[in-house]
Amino acid sequence: MKFSLSIKINAIIILVTTMILLFFGAYEWVQTKAKLTDELNLSLENSSQRLADSLAYPIWTVNKSSMKEFIEVEMRNEDMYAVIVRNSLYDVLAGQVRDANWQLTDFNQKNFISTPLSKISPIIRENENLGTVEIYLTDKFMNQQLSQNISNLFIRLIVMLLLIVITLATLVQVTITHPLKQLTEVFDIIAGGNLDQPIDVSRTDEIGQLAKSFAYLRDEIRNKISSLNEEIQERQHAEVELKWALLMMAMPLRLV
Repeated sequence: MKFSLSIKINAIIILVTTMILLFFGAYEWVQTKAKLTDELNLSLENSSQRLADSLAYPIWTVNKSSMKEFIEVEMRNEDMYAVIVRNSLYDVLAGQVRDANWQLTDFNQKNFISTPLSKISPIIRENENLGTVEIYLTDKFMNQQLSQNISNLFIRLIVMLLLIVITLATLVQVTITHPLKQLTEVFDIIAGGNLDQPIDVSRTDEIGQLAKSFAYLRDEIRNKISSLNEEIQERQHAEVELKWALLMMAMPLRLV
């Protein structure tokens, strides 16, 4: 199956543009994921530090209601999955964890599932280790946001691909394909014997150079044909003169 030059050029444009945009999309995805992951880790670090500082006095005074209040404040962050406060003996003093519906419930080891994003910070007051606070974050919402960003990015890439392909295809059509088609039509006319067919040689690019070359070739062919016709006419004239000369030479012989 043969494909026209226009189809081949457009196919190359689509292929190259698609590869570039896919590379750009992959780079954008990596950058976005890294940014969201850094934000999540920063949130984990800040929450851990705040709770470690805030819970020192409630643990020292064994004020569990104050512990719960501080925990609930941090749990307003939807990325927060669980917060567990333990004393120096590793006993749970207070804790909140989210259930399957992402609602807050009191900590229970049975309904707790550890997550990779976690941090355990010591709770210290006056150089005394009072216990630890454990914070667990989920990447569920980060992944949802990342998926949404990827969907939006995919739509943008599709729109960009269409715009670039249409623009480049139109540019190729105007600057290359159409001029070549016109030049081909002129060549066909000349090949049919019309050597007086004009050729547009006003372009200064490669197509213009090609047109000039063919115009020069046309002129050379026309000159050769003209020279050949002149030579043929001269030979025909010479033949006629020769016949007349022979005829004139033969006439006296007939009279005798």
